[in-house]
Amino acid sequence: MTGKVYRPDIDGLRAVAVVSVILFHAGVSWAGGGFVGVDVFFVISGYLVGGIVLSGLARGDFSFRHFFERRFRRIVPPLLLTIALCLPFAWFWMMPDPFQNFGQSMVAATLSASNLLFERTINYFSPGVDEMPLVHTWSLGVEEQFYLSFPLLAWLLYRWGRNGKQRLADAVLLIVMMASLAYAIWLTRKPELASFYLPLQRFWELLIGTLCAKWTAGRLTGNRPQRELLAAASLGLLLWAILGLDEHTPWPGPWALLPVLATAVLLVTAPGTLVGNVLSSAPLVWIGLLSYGLYLLHQPVMAFARQRLLDAPSPGLLLALMLPTVVLARLSLVRFEQPVRNTQRVLIKPLLWICGVVAALLTATGLLLHKTDGLPQRLTPQERAWLSYAGDGVTRLTRTSHEVGGVRIGRFSDNIGANTPLHRFAWWGDSHADMLNHGIQQVFPASTWGAHYIRFDDCKNIPTLMAPQADFADWKRCENFFSRDFGPFLRDKQIDSVVVSLRWSYGLSIMGAKDESKCLFDNTVGGRETTRCPLKVGVTQDNRRGHDRSHKAEALQTWLSWLDGLGVPVVLVAPIPEVGWHVPEQMIKRSRYGGGPVQTPYSAYVKRHSWVLEQFESAVRKHPNLRLMPVSDLFCDTRPDGWCRAEAGEQPLYFDDDHLNERGGLLVAGRLLETLDGLAVAKKPL
Repeated sequence: MTGKVYRPDIDGLRAVAVVSVILFHAGVSWAGGGFVGVDVFFVISGYLVGGIVLSGLARGDFSFRHFFERRFRRIVPPLLLTIALCLPFAWFWMMPDPFQNFGQSMVAATLSASNLLFERTINYFSPGVDEMPLVHTWSLGVEEQFYLSFPLLAWLLYRWGRNGKQRLADAVLLIVMMASLAYAIWLTRKPELASFYLPLQRFWELLIGTLCAKWTAGRLTGNRPQRELLAAASLGLLLWAILGLDEHTPWPGPWALLPVLATAVLLVTAPGTLVGNVLSSAPLVWIGLLSYGLYLLHQPVMAFARQRLLDAPSPGLLLALMLPTVVLARLSLVRFEQPVRNTQRVLIKPLLWICGVVAALLTATGLLLHKTDGLPQRLTPQERAWLSYAGDGVTRLTRTSHEVGGVRIGRFSDNIGANTPLHRFAWWGDSHADMLNHGIQQVFPASTWGAHYIRFDDCKNIPTLMAPQADFADWKRCENFFSRDFGPFLRDKQIDSVVVSLRWSYGLSIMGAKDESKCLFDNTVGGRETTRCPLKVGVTQDNRRGHDRSHKAEALQTWLSWLDGLGVPVVLVAPIPEVGWHVPEQMIKRSRYGGGPVQTPYSAYVKRHSWVLEQFESAVRKHPNLRLMPVSDLFCDTRPDGWCRAEAGEQPLYFDDDHLNERGGLLVAGRLLETLDGLAVAKKPL
């Protein structure tokens, strides 16, 4: 087990871990597996802290009070200081919604429960996570939960194993470790259950370090040539994991064994080897000594840079910001962390009182931010007016329950407009159809037009697509509804034309097995969508599934052909320009810090939607009932070097990054009225 001899190579290993995490959070493309640095920290913590517990129990001098005091002095005061330092920057730079979320994370981090909060709210690899200043505190939650539970478990096992049962006690620890590993692997094989943050599927990493400390008792493993070979191979595996893995790797599943075992082998073989000498070099040791402060500070610095800057900062800029962060971490170590750890300079009772008061104030502040929706009163009246457009979604139709052919229609309107209109149409789609509701009611003459809005809950809006985890029988039921029941439904409602509005390229993205992020919009000038993609696959006529371009095209063309067969004109609303920024928030930032109107290159629109538009144009040429209604010219200068506007008259046209608000919806509704008037469809039943 670990003794009190200082191991500089462990600080060097900490340096590798913290640098890899920083590279990953900065978005450096060649360090896609940098998140494994956290796993390295877990193994090191298990080796050192678990070893301290077991060696103390073996000697008979283990003290819970001394153990928890040391952990408290090391972890809690710097964490509370970091949270407190974040608060003024969050106050001035965060919009109400993220500020409210920040308040929640303040409470969770203060209570050592960040991982439990984030498990319920966010995916660690979602794009928007990099703007959360305290998201990295999830790992501290895991460690603190281990420190609370492991000493008690070890104490019980040690007392039980005193009378010749020590090997059996060791076997129990091994079983617990293996059970945690098996649980983690099982969860990652079931995406709907997988969880990145919870302690039960992370404890195996700390326990591997603990068992290494116990079984080697601080002794090196193997002779010198063997240790040289093992240390070199382990460092190579660790570096490969940092450089070769990425966010699509199921984690912490089987692949996590690579960095975890590599770290464990380095801990028991590295001293005295060439690898050990490298890890013990002065630069790496210096960084390793700063690793806790660097880990605490790097994410807030990067997150607030992303919050403050108009465009997404480059990895180079974020890494440049790490230079002053290193200075802050050094000051924190010398002027704060080391004095607080010194039991002679800082007594535990005053420290507990001070930390308790600070923790109570931070918790109360976080709860206040949560209860007040992020204190929008901080904003100017103009900023609040812009941000109010983010609530335009409330004008959508109320969700109702209407069932046809065993399929639930989640939003259904019996009629919008006159009771006996000259023309009646149905419009159907996703949230990009929702946003036309206000405009249709305002623009269409009630004496002439009646409309029905349909949105499906039980079925996909494009029935030839199916999610990879979907039950095939359910999909077949939906297919039967569209092929058998939808036509009579239209005849019953006397619909003489159909309008379809969807977020086409989002749902029809060409997504490979490891590249679902291709459905996210990048405007190429610093704005990138920060949501999560729904992974869909093509389902073709012979029930084959696939995710490549040919399967998508076949599934889409099958559906367009079916639409043509409805026997009424069908208007396909072309893709609405996406923005890549939350438009009201971006307008606020530009008014504060300078910058022109919110706009995106037309070339980004073309790149995003060219494949879908080509599919539509091909179908329109083949199917006489299909019409394609362009909308890009309503928002864009469609010359090759043109731009697409997201605001008009200093007012936003969107309520987020891709949904039109009422002002924007009026533009599309006006074009739709022109299109349907042009069709001159006389009222008649199907």
